[in-house]
Amino acid sequence: GANNSASSSAARESQPFAEEARDLLRNLVEGKQVTLKIHGIDQYGRVIASAFVRHYWVFYKNISLALVKAGLATIYKGQGAEYG
Repeated sequence: GANNSASSSAARESQPFAEEARDLLRNLVEGKQVTLKIHGIDQYGRVIASAFVRHYWVFYKNISLALVKAGLATIYKGQGAEYG
């Protein structure tokens, strides 16, 4: 899965580029229908999914991949990581 800075908790100090990640995420999804491809549930009971928005009528854009390509998210490779 991709971990992005925009997902930091209010109780924690904001991570570098959190505002940039939030702004890109907002630009990618605001006012658009988001489609989820559910892959499963992780060891903590969280849904593992890929999120997509329609791009050019026929194609879909992977939101997590867009954040990674922009340098605003990283791919978690630790124990228990699951990928779609």
